[in-house]
Amino acid sequence: QKRTINDEAYRILDIIMNNGYPFARILSDSSSASRYYSTNKIKVTYTFSIQKQYKFGEITISVVPYREDITENIIYKQLDFKKGEWISKNKISSSEKSLNKLGVFEAARIEVQQDSSGIGKDEIPVNIFVRPRNKHELAPEVLISDEDNTFNLGIGAGYTNHNFFGDARSFNSRIRLSTQAIQEWNFKRIFGKGGLNDPTILGKVELQLQLTQPSLFTKTLNGLWTMSLTADKKNFYVVTIARNKIGLVNQFATYTTGYFDWTLERSNVNWLEDTLKTGLSLSRLKEEEQPQFNSIFTIVLQRDKTNDIFSPTQGFFHALSLEESGVLQSLFKNIQPTLPFTQFYKVTLLGRWYKDISRTKFNIFAIKLKAGYQDKYGESKHNLNMRIPLTRRFFGGGSGSVRAWKTRTLGTMSENEVQLGGNFMFEGNTELRVNHLRGLGKLWFLDLQNFWGVYFVDYGNVWRTLPEFRIKDIAVGAGIGI
Repeated sequence: QKRTINDEAYRILDIIMNNGYPFARILSDSSSASRYYSTNKIKVTYTFSIQKQYKFGEITISVVPYREDITENIIYKQLDFKKGEWISKNKISSSEKSLNKLGVFEAARIEVQQDSSGIGKDEIPVNIFVRPRNKHELAPEVLISDEDNTFNLGIGAGYTNHNFFGDARSFNSRIRLSTQAIQEWNFKRIFGKGGLNDPTILGKVELQLQLTQPSLFTKTLNGLWTMSLTADKKNFYVVTIARNKIGLVNQFATYTTGYFDWTLERSNVNWLEDTLKTGLSLSRLKEEEQPQFNSIFTIVLQRDKTNDIFSPTQGFFHALSLEESGVLQSLFKNIQPTLPFTQFYKVTLLGRWYKDISRTKFNIFAIKLKAGYQDKYGESKHNLNMRIPLTRRFFGGGSGSVRAWKTRTLGTMSENEVQLGGNFMFEGNTELRVNHLRGLGKLWFLDLQNFWGVYFVDYGNVWRTLPEFRIKDIAVGAGIGI
């Protein structure tokens, strides 16, 4: 129980330091533990030195190297404290995080002076040090990701203007070219008669412009405006998308964040020459080719209490996503009656849980559950010519799904229909992550303790509609990984 007792002592110390005692500390030499053999109980005594209570004093801001466009107002907006308030360790920490999240600074640090000038006074001066990024950045990119639950490799170039017309606003433009599942390409056929239309070639080209406005109306509310053009090639079709998205991000509490997006999206599907070999009928292909112009509202609520962004060992992550398309278009359909759109809604639930069953970060038990459902409504409900966009459907299989199946190959539909996705999905993952190489040091430049063994069981599937769901259809796969 030593760890629990120490945690309680530091919890008390945090309370003290958050109420005006920045120099409080635990006196180890004066703390003790006594065991009573008659009752087999242990008495633990911690001694705290709290010293004097102080308030925040004069705030001094240092910008090095100096930039004329970095004004003090940008920094003051991110502070959770002001002169005359009791000094709080948490307010200093949260203010530092806000400054570093702006994207304008390479580093930001807040310090309270501890020299003799503060002794005998109620207020202690505060120094804020910031190091700005270069205002203009032009950088090449190498892209590696698991988007669409498969291995992606690509290149790109991006330009960023930090503090675009002031107020910590940033402007970003980038162009990216990426490939998917390159390990599965049939190069013999590609360099033969297949060319770029070969069904084994998967890839994407994207041009994106984005404007980010932090502290929109309030410190916790951020705004984004994104415009993009995308051409995404799948096995037998190419999806072209023109998208304009306005988004708001608000941190409601320490661990809870909300997102609201309004997306205007023009999408079109172009089938390739070999599509008929898949067994899909011409009539079905014509239905899927129907161009669409959708106005989509999205609300996402996330609660993240994991202890690490990239490799959590404790805590949980919950997310609820709601999408709706059709309300806005319905209001204006009399103005533009030929505007092609589909009325639909979409609900997605995601939960991830992590437990350190060894208490030493050696064995981590992890669970993920995900479910999603979407359907048409209104005039689109029974109109077969109006379909939920291909880009919005659910697909199964791949690295972030049921790993025994390749990406977009898992589904209860016929083999020909699987590539068109479904409208209901459920999947889960159970993992045991074991740090087998802990304590073995480095091999050349590799830190061996960063390599984990993973033992997993995945389950789930995709259905065309919810009424078609059957428990017996749930696919199960197990394996090991690193």
